Amino acid sequence: MVPRARRAPARGRLIDLGPDRRRLWSGAAWVALTAYAALLLVVLFSPTSTLQSDLVVRLSDRLATVLPPAWVTYTRMEVVMNAVIIMPLSFLGSIAVRRWRWQDWTAYGLLGAMVVEVAQGLLLPDREPAFSDVVANALGAAGGALAHAVLAGLVGTLSRTRSRAAR
Repeated sequence: MVPRARRAPARGRLIDLGPDRRRLWSGAAWVALTAYAALLLVVLFSPTSTLQSDLVVRLSDRLATVLPPAWVTYTRMEVVMNAVIIMPLSFLGSIAVRRWRWQDWTAYGLLGAMVVEVAQGLLLPDREPAFSDVVANALGAAGGALAHAVLAGLVGTLSRTRSRAAR
């Protein structure tokens, strides 16, 4: 019996490693996604943003040693960190929920960011909602999902190249 050759995966999808490995990766991504989302909820709904502000100041101080000082302002660093904090969510989510595209993650990131900012404004008097946080979070959601799409495309290309070379 001759083994059947596997077709190359669709562009932008992870390598088709078979149902067992795909389930394993998806399951691991769900566990990591759930843990990260829980941690993120604690950070987002903490009564004050003192810790988060302190982290922004520390990052700004460190980056000011290697970047031009005009680039490293508190406001810029806060926006960057608001984007970066969301990226793992959409990256892991893209592994766990393969049918959602990066555009879907961007839309859900925007919607989620708006809900969080409204909730912070209504429920947490010491937190100050900001439109820049909504934009940064949506960009972070897009960035994480796009990073997954790019990596999945690269892995798929490498896999196809190796399978052609093995023939």
